[in-house]
Amino acid sequence: DKLNYNKSREDKLSNIWKQIESGKTFWEVVKEPYLKRDLNREQVREIIKTILKKSNSSKIIDIMDKINLEKKDHKKLLDFLSNHKISL
Repeated sequence: DKLNYNKSREDKLSNIWKQIESGKTFWEVVKEPYLKRDLNREQVREIIKTILKKSNSSKIIDIMDKINLEKKDHKKLLDFLSNHKISL
């Protein structure tokens, strides 16, 4: 049912955010599960948008430290999003 779907989706996203806050990288908690099909495109998009919103920013470069990536990985992250057709 739709209520359970939304609850499990929110739980998954909350769990991902907690892992990032605990020091894991975007690559570990988002990219790897996405490539294993444990996350879908919409979930990745929602994760990024949520982090941008929490950071009061619209630019990926501004959240690199929030997702435990170095600024030098900015292009790599943009390439990942683009290559997988994850638009924001």
